[in-house]
Amino acid sequence: MKEKGKRTIGKMLIDKGVSVMMQTGYMANGYQNGNFFDNWYPDFLFNHSPNADLTYFTKQIAEWEEKRKTAIMPALLQQLSDEQAEILSGCCIDGLDWTGTKWANEWNCKKMNA
Repeated sequence: MKEKGKRTIGKMLIDKGVSVMMQTGYMANGYQNGNFFDNWYPDFLFNHSPNADLTYFTKQIAEWEEKRKTAIMPALLQQLSDEQAEILSGCCIDGLDWTGTKWANEWNCKKMNA
């Protein structure tokens, strides 16, 4: 652009990114407040008997909530270079548990903090 104080974009680089598989078995389709998540919810009532109590459904939903926010780390690490993993391990992303990897430290591992 010829206007004073404004610049044109000379080149734009686009990367397809990395798929983040969640413990639900689905890919993350969202990222909000420092967390990946999968938006899909099963029909909890469809596959269960009508005699199941509320406690059962509450437990099922709580387990699903945790799984939909937690990545399958081996699947993620297969897609990342060591440099990318090192950079990502330094970010505060609650659903990424670096336990058992060379990038593990006391603040990015769920098992160390449990």
